[in-house]
Amino acid sequence: MKHFYINFLLIGLLLSQSRIGDWNAYTSPLHINNLTEYNNLIICATDGGLLIYNKNQNSFSTLTVVDQLEGTAVNVVEVGNDSLIWLGGVSPHGFVQIYDINNHQSIAQFDFGLTEIIDISISDSICFVAFLDNQDWGVMEFIITENEWIYRDIYRNWPMNFDLINSIEISDDKVLVGTDQGLLIGNWKESNLKDPDNWQQFEIELFGEVRLLESNANNILLVYNNSIYVLNLEEQISLEIIWNYLDPSDQLIEIIKDSEGIFWGILDTKIIKLNNSGIEWHLDTGYNYSFTSLAGFSKDQLYIGSQQGILVLDKDTKIINYEIPNAPLTNQISALTVLDDGRLVAGSKFGISIKESWGWRNISEADEINISDSFDPSRYVINYLPINFGGFISDLEQGPDGLLYCAIRGTYPEPRRHGGGIVIIDVDDLKNFTLIDTAYLDYFADEYMIVKDIEFDQYGVMWAANAYATTRREPIAVKDISNEWSSISLASSNNILSYTPNTIGFDSFNRVWIGSFEDDLNSPPAKNGGLVFMDYEGSILEPSSIDWGKIDINPGYNNNTVWSLVINNGDILYLLTPIGLKQITLQYSNSNPIKRYGYTYFPNISFGKGSKLHIDSRNNIWASSPTDGVHILTEASTYWPDIEGINENNSLLLSNEVSDIAFDNDDGLAYISTNNGISVLRIPFAKPKKNYNNIKIFPSPYALPNNSPLVIDGLMDGTICKVLTITGKVLRTLPISNKGVNGYQAFWDGKDDQGRWVNTGIYLISFMELKGNYSFEKIAIIEN
Repeated sequence: MKHFYINFLLIGLLLSQSRIGDWNAYTSPLHINNLTEYNNLIICATDGGLLIYNKNQNSFSTLTVVDQLEGTAVNVVEVGNDSLIWLGGVSPHGFVQIYDINNHQSIAQFDFGLTEIIDISISDSICFVAFLDNQDWGVMEFIITENEWIYRDIYRNWPMNFDLINSIEISDDKVLVGTDQGLLIGNWKESNLKDPDNWQQFEIELFGEVRLLESNANNILLVYNNSIYVLNLEEQISLEIIWNYLDPSDQLIEIIKDSEGIFWGILDTKIIKLNNSGIEWHLDTGYNYSFTSLAGFSKDQLYIGSQQGILVLDKDTKIINYEIPNAPLTNQISALTVLDDGRLVAGSKFGISIKESWGWRNISEADEINISDSFDPSRYVINYLPINFGGFISDLEQGPDGLLYCAIRGTYPEPRRHGGGIVIIDVDDLKNFTLIDTAYLDYFADEYMIVKDIEFDQYGVMWAANAYATTRREPIAVKDISNEWSSISLASSNNILSYTPNTIGFDSFNRVWIGSFEDDLNSPPAKNGGLVFMDYEGSILEPSSIDWGKIDINPGYNNNTVWSLVINNGDILYLLTPIGLKQITLQYSNSNPIKRYGYTYFPNISFGKGSKLHIDSRNNIWASSPTDGVHILTEASTYWPDIEGINENNSLLLSNEVSDIAFDNDDGLAYISTNNGISVLRIPFAKPKKNYNNIKIFPSPYALPNNSPLVIDGLMDGTICKVLTITGKVLRTLPISNKGVNGYQAFWDGKDDQGRWVNTGIYLISFMELKGNYSFEKIAIIEN
């Protein structure tokens, strides 16, 4: 156990020693699409990158775009004769990549805009890749020229119609394509494979789905109708059945032949060992997750990929070990928050994932409470509670009571489901949870609850956007600090509220702002979308007075949808609408609350349903889109890092399909959730440091020459850094830190003011800011 904790502490140390602009990624590599053996490694193509299982160390690691992968959704992995790894992408990003697994380095990428890569077959100097392009099936050819793999050609024309290519195999000068309508054979050396007439239809008894297994000399092993055949490709092509003992009701997922010539197969959750007269033995694992792939060339063990992790079978004892890596529940995260203690919490339709110091801890749904007090932190950790997380978790907030509040978008109350439109849970005492259902929340037809947003005001009152609340016409729910519940109805708002509240915020004048989206459901008396405010005196449960107002958000435009709103501490209201990011300066007057309409930013970005606004500790506005990544407007109304924002084409963002953003404002981290996992970016925006007590300098010692600068982390605003000899001679003055450029970090390249590398020795680095606070640290320099 101690070994695992040390590993995770080392990972945490590496994350803390990151430069502004550095990226990390948290993905869920649980679903294995394909796996293969390479030396002592099992390499798995997963929906969360490459999952590497080290057989000798019994340990996992995950490679993502941070490790130069072209994408993290990988469908196929194959090892070439040159020990390079070929990867093929999952729909809708069908990339091809050649990767050096030993050095974690990309060798080549080929992205032709294909939908999905189906299979890859590699020979000495040629490679064929089967692909899906929208609804068309085809094959690409790659060859080696001057020790470099290059794309050569593409083949899309076939002599017959089929609906599926499932496999491809190379045998000497022939390439074989297995389809759902039979087998196609082409001679890649002598024929023009663009001509459909040069593809031979092999029609000897094969009129249905054919799956190719492996080639050996002139023999091809293939599966047809749950039977194994040997196809001889000599001058006289022949086909011989060698095994056909499977029950017709079963479906072979995959068959392999190990180093001793023994055939092994997997069904849905069954493992079978074959012999000449049938099935020598079978093992029904009863696993809750279907098998997907199979490897096990060595004589000792079989490795089975599944929808959740790897199963390792001892071939002799039939003992199975379930090896599931530590990971969050899913890649498709819908909501994020950072707790006061710095822990990241991710929500999805499957439940809640909490990033502890040692790894991920998960909470998912079951009919009974099942909490494990004992676990291996290097493996998958999950607890079960009777909580239905609905269509998905739409918002996560930590309340002033320290509990986690989850807004659930689409669920039903007991007894139909274990549902509540709001779930309140103590993440450190999981038995302490509460489902807030129709007793307190209004609902759509048939008790269907939809909560879109939860916010807490400065008094600790919880406000919830209770969308589609048409039964009692109460679209806003509130809870005071005494845990007393109430609601706000259309009638009490003088019928200026909508049935579709989407977002809530608060200004310093004690007004509550509510934004709603347009929807056909908003028939009178409800207004159709828009922005309203509420100002009240006294208790929210029994206010002594209430003042309501409605704001024209888009003068001159008809669309009243508000996707999201935030208000900074200068009472500037930012609205995300279909036409862009609106900036409105507020003032005290309820009769005239708008002091000034500002500019509309990002008018060319497609902000649609699911777009959100987020504000960091430096009043910068982050606008996320489900199609266009992230765009940032700084407090000074400039763009960061530039007008293009952050997307998968100009950064290591996992996907442009962004669902939420949360900030660790103490450490300067932005967590960005996407449909491919969570991206982590070190940003120059963090809470101002009050002193120099937490200075970190890395790497230490600092070796010269070096392409990467020395990093001085934890600086106060406006710090001037100087590099001095041990006797006090100033060698270099570093530029003053700027919260939008260097932020709380400064960088030194190891050179003096004359541009010369300094010598081996101990040096001082001093820090001083404008108010006179100062400190210094020592650093060791080593010349290589």
